Amino acid sequence: MFDEQRWAEVPAVADGIEAIYRSVAGAGQNGSAGTGTGQHGGAAGISAADDTGAASGSGAVAGTGTGQQVAAVDTGAAPSGNRAALVSSSTGLAILDQCCGLGRLSVELALRRHRLTGIDITPSYLEAARESADDEGLSIEFIQVDVRRFVRPDFYNLVLNLYTSFGYFADASDDRQVVANAYESLVHGGLYIIETLGKEIAVRDFTEGEWFERAGAVVLTEFEPVNGWEYLNNRWILLQGGERFERTFKQRLYAATELRRLMLDVGFTAVSVYGDWDRRPYDYRALKLIVVGKK
Repeated sequence: MFDEQRWAEVPAVADGIEAIYRSVAGAGQNGSAGTGTGQHGGAAGISAADDTGAASGSGAVAGTGTGQQVAAVDTGAAPSGNRAALVSSSTGLAILDQCCGLGRLSVELALRRHRLTGIDITPSYLEAARESADDEGLSIEFIQVDVRRFVRPDFYNLVLNLYTSFGYFADASDDRQVVANAYESLVHGGLYIIETLGKEIAVRDFTEGEWFERAGAVVLTEFEPVNGWEYLNNRWILLQGGERFERTFKQRLYAATELRRLMLDVGFTAVSVYGDWDRRPYDYRALKLIVVGKK
């Protein structure tokens, strides 16, 4: 469901990511982890996976289906080169793209001279991502792995979990594991950015269903809040060329305060919250929930 409009928005998303890094991690760090001061500009100062379905258009990883917590494992050293040179370089940041899907964001950031690792559990997504990278003449590390199991300790300046790829495991402890993996994989002063559908926005903009055309197909959707807005049940029906495809899944919804608490509990020293990539406040006019944790 990653249509042409969302593809076109990727450069603006990359702009927002870089602006947030400069603001929160510290300007002029050029790839090394910023020392920062705990001041987060205009942020509200409150410090992928799929057991039940798939993230909508995100390329979120598929879970094991067991509902049990999966222990993280150290994946070892970087694929090549000197570790310190990869993490600290004048040419950009070392970035981990969790649930990278088709890799469009990874490719965009690599074009800006950042060094990317993209992880996802879906082989077809990674194949498409590698083709996109090859078309641009880029060297990007793409790894097929469950996001709950990938850890590369003290390595990345920035870890990303974007396009509503968070909250699809049946067990909330798995969500915590994903956040903990990001924390362990960051260098001191590094940032973890989650962009998702905030519970506040889901309630404000709720509709029971809609239909629209996307990429030559007709898409029908149905939504239902469950357990006092703990979850949002999703049903997507795609009609194209006389064929019908249907997918149902359930997403755990997080309020800004809940994601803030989760990040702080894992160990992040400060958490900022924004309402869009332009770093507007997360208030009644917010377009999305962006939570930024600093190690």
